[in-house]
Amino acid sequence: NISITVSLSLEEIMLGSDKKVKIWRRDGCKTCSGTGAKNGHVETCSNCHGRGVIDQVLRTAFGAVTHQSTCAICNGSGSTHREPCDSCAGEGTKRIQDEIGIKIPRGSSSGMNFIVSGKGDYAKSPCHPGDLIVNVKEEPHDLYKRDGINLVCEKVISFKEACLGTEVSIPNLKGGEFKIKIPA
Repeated sequence: NISITVSLSLEEIMLGSDKKVKIWRRDGCKTCSGTGAKNGHVETCSNCHGRGVIDQVLRTAFGAVTHQSTCAICNGSGSTHREPCDSCAGEGTKRIQDEIGIKIPRGSSSGMNFIVSGKGDYAKSPCHPGDLIVNVKEEPHDLYKRDGINLVCEKVISFKEACLGTEVSIPNLKGGEFKIKIPA
């Protein structure tokens, strides 16, 4: 899995938004179909016979114990190749820069995480790519401050306005404004 942090304005959090982010990730090599073998030609591992694990029987004073370990020749994949792929040097993956569209749900808050399935790193075939974990970070706002789920806006009024009462307007996040009547 890959984890990224996306900074959002208060307006983007309130209304939801679509963001495009550029990330570096490992993708399956198209030349060898992610196998790491030249022309994608793989063979069954002769050491583990395609199982990916080696069984070892250990004799102890209490009897025989079977121990399984990952095959050191094929690294648990069950297959090997004679010649490595020229494009990925036998890795089966290539590092690419990818632009991914992320839909930010309305009402997200700082510290919230969500997952974009299948947009993480790809390991050597056969496997599926990991996920992209998006961490939301709220940028400070010029006018509003957060107090839990509430938004706080400070507005200075004069002593005369406080004594006689007044009406003030405060811009809202949608481009309009709130008119608030302050009693005497």
